[in-house]
Amino acid sequence: MSKSNEHNLPEMIFVDCSLLPQTENIFNETYNKPNKKFYISKYPISISQYKRFVKVCKFTTDAEVLNCSRVWQYEKAEITEPYSYDCYIPHCKKGVDWRYNEYGILRKHKIKDYPVLYVSWFDAMAYCNYLSKITDDYFRLPTISEWLFALSFNKFHTPIPNKHNVILPAFCNFQSANMLNICCMNSYIYEWCMDWKQDYSVDIEYINKRKIIAGNIFFNEEFPIGSYNHRHEHPEESDSWIGFRIVKETGI
Repeated sequence: MSKSNEHNLPEMIFVDCSLLPQTENIFNETYNKPNKKFYISKYPISISQYKRFVKVCKFTTDAEVLNCSRVWQYEKAEITEPYSYDCYIPHCKKGVDWRYNEYGILRKHKIKDYPVLYVSWFDAMAYCNYLSKITDDYFRLPTISEWLFALSFNKFHTPIPNKHNVILPAFCNFQSANMLNICCMNSYIYEWCMDWKQDYSVDIEYINKRKIIAGNIFFNEEFPIGSYNHRHEHPEESDSWIGFRIVKETGI
């Protein structure tokens, strides 16, 4: 059995930053340019890949420790409110983590085809450290600059369903590969990045100490897929729409 099969390693795509200038001026003075060359996972990390890590390392995620995750549930706004609109409202729900969906149902089927969710930034980094240890390569989360550069190879928009309570599609059914064959970028789930939010410093209050999450959820109609949307979250937060993909450094 090959090392790739034995450890269920993700497929990695080589990115050479000299291949194509970034589009639409996605970088500014805030974000540094990415490393010249790196590998990034073709898909967000899947449930089955994360399950292998948990089993080998006997790892417990933050959501399991807290017995709670944040679930975004659709709610219809009250008609009496003059500026109200239908929206998704976050709820802290017990018994929900990477193994169990928002209904408390154990994920058993097709776990190779879906991204792992309800993982914190620390949970994602633990997976990266695991891969680094078993392969002797250096894995980590992408910087926001690396993520944005990979995004700049996107070649088309994916239609967004105009409805609520939609079911997350499997990787293979979500046709969103870009020119480098990197899939599901900016049109599937939010993804953890390495970076702290832009104004982070060790002296400010805890509420501002957040990590960047990049991307867009596939049914979000507020931000077009062609635009860059990002948020900030506390690194210990677990969420129904946050997963991650990984980067491997080339040493060049």
